[in-house]
Amino acid sequence: MDVNYEQRLRISGKVKQKLPLDDETKNLLVDYGINPSVVKYPLQRVVVNSTLGDHSGIGCINVKGGMEFFTNKILSNPNSDNPSEVNNQIVTKTLTIGKYGLIIFRNTQKRRMRECYLLSNIFDYCSLRTLQHEGFFAAKFPVFADYIVLNNVKNVLAFICESEIYDVIHCMLPRTEAGLVLSQTLKRRNPGHINDDSDIYSDYKNLTEYLYNLKKNLSNGKNEI
Repeated sequence: MDVNYEQRLRISGKVKQKLPLDDETKNLLVDYGINPSVVKYPLQRVVVNSTLGDHSGIGCINVKGGMEFFTNKILSNPNSDNPSEVNNQIVTKTLTIGKYGLIIFRNTQKRRMRECYLLSNIFDYCSLRTLQHEGFFAAKFPVFADYIVLNNVKNVLAFICESEIYDVIHCMLPRTEAGLVLSQTLKRRNPGHINDDSDIYSDYKNLTEYLYNLKKNLSNGKNEI
């Protein structure tokens, strides 16, 4: 992603339209291995207007009213045959339009949830929900939990405050230096309550890349990653 391009879109971008997911945005999710029927709410097809023109993509509103936005038009290689791949890397970076904030998906059960998942962005959230729905993670990771999406390191303190109500927190952050350091920092701050579950996708950068390769290998007739 071009950094100057990204900065200009963030600074000048305004949400122009919010619509239900259409075939184009559903197909974009499918490119990553995500099942659109599992995550069709609260994801939306979003059009952002900026000095760079209109950009159509996928978005989700955070708790501060900002929009976490992704469009393949701002990838560093928009001519790639697969919009989710750039230089053989799975691109899942989202951009905050407006105010920074967490995304919190509360479980619909009336009782308070004892567990929550901490995820980096909406793609990792969608990937986890797909893996759970399709039976890959059902045994190890319970569906009846809350899901918190960090979106940006600026939101770490907000997450720490939010996390105090949970007995168990499943960290599923990227296996990058920053992601691993953050997981270990949270674990030291709250020992006994934080599980770093990123080892489940230890050969990949993040949960979305794990799902993408899992689906790719299954479609090629392979039973393992």
